[in-house]
Amino acid sequence: MPHVACSPHREQPFREKIDEIRAKEVHALKGLATMRSLLTIVFSSVTLLMSLCTFTVYAYYGGPNMTPGKLTSGTVFVSITLFGILNRPLGLAGHLISKAISVNVGMKRIQTFLLMEEIDSTVVRRYGRQPRLPPPGGDNKNVLAVDIEDGTFSWEKQVNPVVSNAAVDTTLDDERRPLLAPVAAQPKPSRPTLSNITLRIADGSLTAIVGRIGQGKSSLLSAIMGELYKRQGTITVYGNIAYVPQQAWIINATVRDNILFGKPFDQERYDRIIYASGLTPDLEMLTAGDQTEIGERGINLSGGQKQRVSLARAAYQDADIYLLDDPLSAVDAHVDQHLWENLIGPDGLLGDKTRILVTHGIHHLEHVDQIVVLKDGTINEVGEYQQLMDIRGAFYQLIKDFSVGKKKSKKHSSSPSTRQHLRDLLLGKKDNKKDGSGSGDVSSATSTYSDSEGEASERNTIVAQETSEQKEESGELIAEETMEEGKIGWGVMMSYAKAA
Repeated sequence: MPHVACSPHREQPFREKIDEIRAKEVHALKGLATMRSLLTIVFSSVTLLMSLCTFTVYAYYGGPNMTPGKLTSGTVFVSITLFGILNRPLGLAGHLISKAISVNVGMKRIQTFLLMEEIDSTVVRRYGRQPRLPPPGGDNKNVLAVDIEDGTFSWEKQVNPVVSNAAVDTTLDDERRPLLAPVAAQPKPSRPTLSNITLRIADGSLTAIVGRIGQGKSSLLSAIMGELYKRQGTITVYGNIAYVPQQAWIINATVRDNILFGKPFDQERYDRIIYASGLTPDLEMLTAGDQTEIGERGINLSGGQKQRVSLARAAYQDADIYLLDDPLSAVDAHVDQHLWENLIGPDGLLGDKTRILVTHGIHHLEHVDQIVVLKDGTINEVGEYQQLMDIRGAFYQLIKDFSVGKKKSKKHSSSPSTRQHLRDLLLGKKDNKKDGSGSGDVSSATSTYSDSEGEASERNTIVAQETSEQKEESGELIAEETMEEGKIGWGVMMSYAKAA
């Protein structure tokens, strides 16, 4: 049976870091509480101290020619009344100082945000989608959707070399550096993330981008969107883009609002996209259907459900080009096949759109129009599946290594009884819960992750499903706060006393 808990040796370094940061936080909170207590004491007693000091000075030097003054009941009570009237303005002065500090901090944050570097809109040349020619008059493969010519891209801004300190002073962009401060050493030019990229993607085609981890697959999609620094070359995009990231972005709203994302509601189109995205079984399990509220970052959805909501949102936008960053890695085998046949594949809902798919799965590569193999930030091979297999190059070796790893992972895959035992162990129950055909479990047949990562995904899926089963009938995630009334036990009071 796979281990449920992580090894204590692996958790210890993270625990030490968290404890260190927590200690700093507690120290800062204690200092803040002490300062607030001192200020509260000062402001609450300032009237009394002011009265005492005033009467003392008046008693010694309040008479004519700095002679001792005469304290009468009228003088004392009138003065105390006036001091009481001054108490409120003095208290408001403290609040005014606090608000002024808060405004100053807020203005600095806004200033920092407004002065941040913006994405250069000239990196990518954007045009409308080119009209397709009818089959008798021309070949649609000549109509391009994405055209990259000799492109070199980087996540870091290129550093221009300088020849002298004087040149450094004239080209320095940091306005916060003191005028007479010594000139810092020039950083070394960073290595580009993608180099010598030449790629042409036909309109309406399905292109798969494959390669090992860290070779630049996701960076290539970011370069097409214009989020990387361009050092050389050109990028031309024909049509608008929809992007499905590797980590699905979910807002705190209903399922329908997450899919529509501001677009007008079309029932027929919406139903087709829901079915193609494999969300129909999930909506049937949710108590309020597509009106069920989703928590921040999709906390009450599994990984596969979040990814399919992200796919449905992209499909509903009706874009011309779809950039799909490994969206099938978070779903199980039958959901993977459903998404391919009904949404992403050649016969799917997006069959006439341009799709650029980053994937680690090999079972769909035979059905794509073009395969791009990335290695060390460059395009190593481009072609169709059988063509690349006949070459016996990097793609052939990648398929061979993946097939060997797949066979090994099957031997360690968990059985249904093991999955149920894991569920019972995590949830502390013995009754069987319905898995649901639309849940986003990690596929043992297509995943390239290690056993420990698969177990962590399994635990997250089980907890997410249990959370979904415990939702209220209304589908609302945030309910009215309730308070328990009655006697407080001595154990609770002792806990508060120990904490104090």
